[in-house]
Amino acid sequence: MVKFAVGMILVSMLAADAVSAAPRSQLTPLRDSELFISPCGEPFRSKAGDPYPVVAWFQKADANKDGHIDKAEFRADAEAFFKVLDRDHDGIVDDAEVSYYEHQIVPDVMGAAPSARLDGRPALILTALAQDSGGGASGSSKIREDDLPYQGAGAYGLLNDAEPVRSADRTFNGQIKLADFLARADHNFEALDVEGRGYVTLDDLPFTLAQKQAKPARHKA
Repeated sequence: MVKFAVGMILVSMLAADAVSAAPRSQLTPLRDSELFISPCGEPFRSKAGDPYPVVAWFQKADANKDGHIDKAEFRADAEAFFKVLDRDHDGIVDDAEVSYYEHQIVPDVMGAAPSARLDGRPALILTALAQDSGGGASGSSKIREDDLPYQGAGAYGLLNDAEPVRSADRTFNGQIKLADFLARADHNFEALDVEGRGYVTLDDLPFTLAQKQAKPARHKA
């Protein structure tokens, strides 16, 4: 009887391992609720049993529902969220509005725990470093966003960007204009459109760090 019970436990463990090891797509239902932060900083949250919320973002951004997000749709998605961030509708997202975003809309961007827990690398970096795509003095290597430690939104986004709204502040003056926000959107689109086709599909998108750690939903017997 004891051997039978032990055997059943082993079978259950192997079955669970098989489920977690099975190939996953973006549409795979997940066991728990999860967070996705879009390239322009908009949060999307799923419920247990839903696919990772990158799917919800993709469906929203794909305005003509053709299964592709092109550059125009990507920019339109960013512009729509800029209007959400610009709470006083003066055409500028200022420090107070960025602070509201960081503390009220997506407080997760202020945390460093996911990076420290998931990959063990130091989590203390400045968002400004993620913007430095030109390197330092002549001959120095470029700083790639994906080479930096994960923190804040980086663990929940398609790109390793700790604070995607503040990253659009190109002049570091606390005044983000729509042109700045769209310039950052263009940068992000080019980073995701790795084949230079002018569009991305859902299957093209990488898994986020948090998504990789998420457990697939168990199949009901």
